[in-house]
Amino acid sequence: DNGAIIEGTYDFLYAYNGATTSATQFAGSPWSNSTGVNIGTLLASNPDGAITFKFTSDGSVTKAGWAAVISCENGNSTYTITFNVTDGTNAIQGAAVTFNSTTINTDASGNAVFEDVPEANGMAYTVSKNGLNTATGTVDVNANKTVTVIMSANSINELVNNIKIVPNPSNGIFTIDFGALNTTETTVKIMSVSGQTVYESNRSANVHEIDLSRHAKGIYFVKINSGEFVYNTKLMIK
Repeated sequence: DNGAIIEGTYDFLYAYNGATTSATQFAGSPWSNSTGVNIGTLLASNPDGAITFKFTSDGSVTKAGWAAVISCENGNSTYTITFNVTDGTNAIQGAAVTFNSTTINTDASGNAVFEDVPEANGMAYTVSKNGLNTATGTVDVNANKTVTVIMSANSINELVNNIKIVPNPSNGIFTIDFGALNTTETTVKIMSVSGQTVYESNRSANVHEIDLSRHAKGIYFVKINSGEFVYNTKLMIK
């Protein structure tokens, strides 16, 4: 295949590595050869992924001309995006970073590393961890980069408001949902109106089931101690 066949020294084919003719020309541009020249493959390396062609001719002689086969691909433009998650001073381990359709937990240094991320603008991310406010944002992926995320603690009011005991009243089977409370030191203590402890346990999961069905009907007092605060409430066995 002789490629482009245009009138030598009179007709010229230009190719630019960009979206306009002000961009840099590819090596060999412009081409002009009446017997044919194989231009080969031109790979755009600009952020727009664009190639601009310009053809000039004197119009006196007609040759076979030229044709271009154009394909769109990422050109292996992938990058490594590192999220560094802190509280403003210390690294946060175990935060879940969701990005590029993948979730990675931060390591002891507060880092979550995403490799082979395709080039794109405005890629969304979410960073979450129990006891902390969820952080969101976007990243323009056009180079290897580190994104710093600073997370803040939920207020005590938020933590308390997220604790749920259901159903209440019930026949003695209750479920405690601790919401965003994040500590393995949380204890649950339940007392009768006379002050007798009828149940006491360390929290073993974010959702905790309690069976008081063998106890008498009536009002009971619940004390949840997280080490950071004490939450008091009531429940009823009917």
